Amino acid sequence: MTLDIGMIEAFKNVVDALNQRFLHELCLDFEVVILQHEILKLKASTDFCYYHDCEIEFSGVRYFSGPMLWGSDPPDGLTEVPPESEVLAMIDEYGLETPCNVIVFNTDASRRVVIACTAIQVNFDKVYYFEKENLGMNERIEQSADLSNGKSIAKDDGMEPV
Repeated sequence: MTLDIGMIEAFKNVVDALNQRFLHELCLDFEVVILQHEILKLKASTDFCYYHDCEIEFSGVRYFSGPMLWGSDPPDGLTEVPPESEVLAMIDEYGLETPCNVIVFNTDASRRVVIACTAIQVNFDKVYYFEKENLGMNERIEQSADLSNGKSIAKDDGMEPV
């Protein structure tokens, strides 16, 4: 069995974009928003109290191993695509349906969050959990924020691809 070269390149492009975008952040937290059927949605932020500035949607999810919330130290290496031999061994060990590829997030606790899936979409919009005027480009207010009484709710209702 071999892996789809196009899929590997697509995953490496996502890894490069994530690592480059957050290279200068001292810490970054991730939260699982949805894990349903074959869809896994994450959001990431340096400050979940006020906003998140990254949404990642994995489709065709075959395997997920990790906590529902974790922190990372981006300068130490945020994410990676494992070597093909490791991916093939994992597909064989867990009997994963192919085609799929694997992406790994490194946590600040020296653990790995592992996701095997068929596709990844990333959105780098900054999403605020409170009312804010004069939104800039690639900024929006969380759709589920209850702005009528000044409360904010950090709940993700969906994502748009970049």
